[in-house]
Amino acid sequence: MCSRCRCLADPAAGARVRPAIVEGALEAAVLLLLAEGSGYGYELAAATERRALVPGRVTPARVYEVLRRLEDEGAVTSRGEGSPEGPDRRRYRLARRGRARLDGWAEALRLTEQALQRLLHAHAHVRGVPHGHPGEVTASRGASARTGRAPAPPRPAARTARSGT
Repeated sequence: MCSRCRCLADPAAGARVRPAIVEGALEAAVLLLLAEGSGYGYELAAATERRALVPGRVTPARVYEVLRRLEDEGAVTSRGEGSPEGPDRRRYRLARRGRARLDGWAEALRLTEQALQRLLHAHAHVRGVPHGHPGEVTASRGASARTGRAPAPPRPAARTARSGT
């Protein structure tokens, strides 16, 4: 993973990849923040990164792309406002369609989380790495998906020699 923007980097190919799930999560994060209250694009970008709602760096340009698309689709509304400190800016609000879309994201992310945990569990098994239950989720920004190792499964009791056989 790239230390600058935390994209998935393939050093052999020199390629940087931002998985679609990360890009989609930015939309969900913007919708969530707007469900908490209206905001400006720069505020939404800063809050998304500060709260670690998506992996990697969140630029205002990416947030404005999402906001424009959501507004075109009727999920958010905006209003221009004057600013005494600089150019006019737009305040974004969540529309009814946006709340329904956020609810859909929440359900899709729950299902995805469950599937990803099963995938990580299977991957750990294939690698022979101790792992916990597939439903465990303890992710934090900058940490691995697991913040600690689950205890190893109990070993079978040692066999003792039977007398007389």
